[in-house]
Amino acid sequence: MLPINGPVAVVLLLGIFFTGFNLLEALLPAQLTRKAPENARGAASGLYATLQFFGTFVGGSLGGYLFGLGGASAVAWLGFSVLSVWILLWWLLREREAKAREGSAY
Repeated sequence: MLPINGPVAVVLLLGIFFTGFNLLEALLPAQLTRKAPENARGAASGLYATLQFFGTFVGGSLGGYLFGLGGASAVAWLGFSVLSVWILLWWLLREREAKAREGSAY
């Protein structure tokens, strides 16, 4: 999807990807356990892990199917689409949390 080629671009983009991936791999479960009520942390962590593995299965299956249909660009567009929806949801939830904080400050 990007107009850059070559080994330097591959190393740079892989470095960016794995930095983000490793940060999320550690930060998301930590945030979950901080936000979950103390008596439900185990259930929340179990549900998180279950959905994480389910997402890996669905993503891999859908990616393989799309690769067979449209090649690597179809998989890249799927990833871009999922990322766009994720960013939109993050932004909406962030706005909602900010409004909730403003309301509780009074």
